[in-house]
Parts: sequence; structure tokens; C-alpha cells
Amino acid sequence: MDPRAITSSDWASFGSLVTLLWVVVVCNVTFATCLLLAHAAAPSLLGTGHLKPALAKVRPVIYAVGIAALIGTGWAVVSWIGGLHVVYSVYDKRLF
Repeated sequence: MDPRAITSSDWASFGSLVTLLWVVVVCNVTFATCLLLAHAAAPSLLGTGHLKPALAKVRPVIYAVGIAALIGTGWAVVSWIGGLHVVYSVYDKRLF
């Protein structure tokens, strides 16, 4: 399984694949943080009185940011899978 020579456009495509993986990581951390804040921390802090009741209006916004991050993760994964053609063009055998 000898790879062919990698051109500069292949390197740019590999860079895009790595960037998409970082986008997945950032979006997942953002989603997890939003879910933790809006679904666990905020209700607890509001219930104990550590947060003002007016801040309860922020919870839907935090949920919206989390949903946007989850959609961003889906987009990045689909784009990453679509960009794998460069790996298959360098290595002639597919793993699956």
C-alpha cells in the first residue's frame, strides 16, 4: 500500500480535514457547556436563590446556543466525511 506523492492541494485538503476535526471538538465542548449550564447549574442556582429570577430568561438563549453548536457538529462531521476523498486519492486501498 504505497501512497502516491502528495501535492500542495492534497496538503491543503488534509489541513481542511484537521480543521474540521477541531471544529467538532469546539462545537462539542460548547454544546456540553451549554447543556450543563442551562439544564443543571441554572435551575439549581435559581432554586437556591444564588441567581436572580430575572436570569431565568437567559436559559432559552443558552439552549439555543447549545442546539446551534450541535448542528455545527453535525455539519462538520458531514463535511469531514465528504472531504475524505483526498485520503482515498493518496492511498489507493479503502479501509471500509
